[in-house]
Amino acid sequence: MKDKDRIEESGLLNGISMEDVVSVFEAVLEAYPMILLVNLTQNTYTMIKEDGFLADELPRSGVYDNVVDYAAQIVHPNYQKLLIDSFSREQLLNVFAQGKKESYAKLYQKGKGQNYQWVIVRVIRVQDKDGDVREVCMSKILGPEQGVEFRRMSGGPAAS
Repeated sequence: MKDKDRIEESGLLNGISMEDVVSVFEAVLEAYPMILLVNLTQNTYTMIKEDGFLADELPRSGVYDNVVDYAAQIVHPNYQKLLIDSFSREQLLNVFAQGKKESYAKLYQKGKGQNYQWVIVRVIRVQDKDGDVREVCMSKILGPEQGVEFRRMSGGPAAS
């Protein structure tokens, strides 16, 4: 309850109730069915996700580097470099040290049935009271019509 009281006292919520904050979180989870809370300094993560949404083999919490290693195995070979350049721990620490607040990529990766699908991954740096570098990583699958449009614009591989 200490954090709740601290947030309310700081005015961050501008009078919004904790119930409304939970509603906002539920909406974000609806838009991004997989969310990782990552401490890059400690190399740790905690995952919140809908059952059946990608990454079923990953534990709900663990070492962040393992998430990137796992993703590199399921991302189409043409997108592995983009994945590492965008989301490796070292790269994110460098990006955030330069004052940037986010990293974003569209990746082509295996989903259910080992079929490739387009996935959006967005990482946003968040404040940490202890001075650690933290970020929130949100992922969602693009719908078929969005994937077709993205392939057309990017010259990416055809869906399989």
